[in-house]
Amino acid sequence: MATTTKNRRKAASTELDDPRTPLYAVAGAIDLAVAALREVPGRVQVLQDRATQAPVKVADRAVALPQDVVTLRTEVPARVKALLEQVEELVTETRGDVEEQYVVLAGRGKILVDRIRRQAATERLEEQVQITTRQAKGARTTVRKSAASTKRAVKATATSASKTAEAAAEAVEAAADKVGN
Repeated sequence: MATTTKNRRKAASTELDDPRTPLYAVAGAIDLAVAALREVPGRVQVLQDRATQAPVKVADRAVALPQDVVTLRTEVPARVKALLEQVEELVTETRGDVEEQYVVLAGRGKILVDRIRRQAATERLEEQVQITTRQAKGARTTVRKSAASTKRAVKATATSASKTAEAAAEAVEAAADKVGN
């Protein structure tokens, strides 16, 4: 019970305007689901006991069924009206409960996320991400400089080849003029 009270106090501090609140609410819902799943093995025995008693209860109900059908014919309209009123009341109550539960789940999720952030493995992962990011930036800079250097070299080679080709063309023309004379 102390954990629930602690979660509610933390939830009250969670801002609904915070864009991370939906993420926290999802994390809180998952944490709640995991906690519920941990209780499943203990409930299996209870369900097995109920399943062994079910055939006896079904036989008892089968005897009373014809009388129940007659009674239901007269009671159904009144029950439907009462159920509609209950549904309206539940919808009104649920609107407030939904926001409250959302805040509680967001608080629970924030606690879970904060706990995960403080774990040594998470801190090591964050450090590794920073190192990898720095290395990627360094590699990008190296590639950019290499590409610029290669571009300059290609341009210089192209210029040199062009000048050499012009000089060769002039030499060929001069040789052709000498041969033609």
